[in-house]
Amino acid sequence: MGIIVRGIAFPFYDTDVSEFAVAVGRAYIVSHECDIDPANDRPFNDAVLLCPIIPLEVVLERYLARRTSEQAKSFISALGNRAVDRAAYIPTIADELPNGGVMYLNSMTHTNVAELARENVHRCCAVSAFGLRYIDAALSNAILKRPKAQPLPLTGDLARWSTEHAPTVTSALAELTKALRRGAWRQR
Repeated sequence: MGIIVRGIAFPFYDTDVSEFAVAVGRAYIVSHECDIDPANDRPFNDAVLLCPIIPLEVVLERYLARRTSEQAKSFISALGNRAVDRAAYIPTIADELPNGGVMYLNSMTHTNVAELARENVHRCCAVSAFGLRYIDAALSNAILKRPKAQPLPLTGDLARWSTEHAPTVTSALAELTKALRRGAWRQR
């Protein structure tokens, strides 16, 4: 969607009490606008996918405070060079993020689409075309990961598995279509 909002509520895991809680903060809306439009009444249209944005000063205070100065500098440098797959730097956004922020991609989550209509939820800005490409690439790297030079011990040869043993989408849809024609599935 390319929209950054503030004041949106979303779940997070609170390590202090070892349970889920609700945070209110800034987030990048990952879902496409037609998928979360209340006028689009269709199945699976009630949740909005989002990625929390942590202000840079909070990253420095909470996440990097336990690190040495060199480790913190190294992380910030890697983040700026787009070498951290689990996070993406968001540059300054006027009064919203005066020092920039970090999209914590591993904490991507959801909230109900009705949350966007709450009075306290505000659209901060829309990202530029360049920003959208940058964020899309960061999301893709975080979710799909770059290929590893060496396979992990338990994965084996995934390329061979995916071509030799995995059912294709086409064959799966063909089987589903046959089942529907036989009346094996009835809407209740």
